[in-house]
Amino acid sequence: RNGFRFNSQKGKVDIIYTNIRYAIFQEAKNSLVSLLHFKLKDKIVIGKKHTNDVQFYVEVINSSTSIAKDKRSYWLDEDDIASENAERRRVNQTNKRFREFISNIKSKQLAPNIVFEEPYYDLGFYGVPAKE
Repeated sequence: RNGFRFNSQKGKVDIIYTNIRYAIFQEAKNSLVSLLHFKLKDKIVIGKKHTNDVQFYVEVINSSTSIAKDKRSYWLDEDDIASENAERRRVNQTNKRFREFISNIKSKQLAPNIVFEEPYYDLGFYGVPAKE
């Protein structure tokens, strides 16, 4: 009731609401993943490491694409259209599940001090770091 638990095959992670300093939610709009990032006030132990940052993400788009096609196949093949529609549904479903998690926390007023921030894609820029 005072936090949430993430269970995986490697173990569990408990995060207490009062330990969260910042919460960031990033949809899979222009990226391959939907993610929740928590900046914590006090360090917690995950595995054998102490950390202030915890990030949960789901890969919604396959990062590899098969380019070995017949020369006779068309660019807008029915299979391609079906796979794009399935991918779009998967992205929307994943974003919806993350949003439901956030609204569930807000609606129950379990953590009134937590504000989930979202990045502004319009204000971003793309560059190459460490290159002149």
